[in-house]
Amino acid sequence: MPLMVGVLLMQACATTPPMAEDFGDNWKPVNVLADTPMEIPLKEEVAMHRFQLLPTDTSLRGLLERWAREYGGTLDWQYPSDLTLVSALEQAADNNLQRALTVVRRTYSPQRLRVQVLGNRDLRVTRLP
Repeated sequence: MPLMVGVLLMQACATTPPMAEDFGDNWKPVNVLADTPMEIPLKEEVAMHRFQLLPTDTSLRGLLERWAREYGGTLDWQYPSDLTLVSALEQAADNNLQRALTVVRRTYSPQRLRVQVLGNRDLRVTRLP
C-alpha cells in the first residue's frame, strides 16, 4: 500500500500544469514610450491667464499697463509717445508674458520700441538707440 501511494504521488507530480487561459488581445503593454515628447498641461488652459488684446484696450501704453498690473508689477513708460494698437497684436494671446511681448516687440520694431521685464516684475518701455 505505501508503494502504491508513492507511485500515485510521483504520477501526480509528473503531470503538466494546466495552460493559462487566453483572454484575447485587448491588453495594452505598460510603459510604451513615444518617439517624440508631448506637453502635459499642468493647469487647464481655460484657468490660465492669457496676455492678450482686449476690446477695452485703446493704446499700446494702456495695453502694457494692464499686462504689467496682471503680471504683478507696474509699467515704466519712457518712450517719447504713446502708440496706437494694430491688428498684428491679435496674435499676442499667450499665457506666457515673454512670448506675448515678443509679438509686441516684433510688431513695433520699426518704431525702435524696447520692452523689458525687470526682476521686480515691472515692465520698462524705452526707445532703442
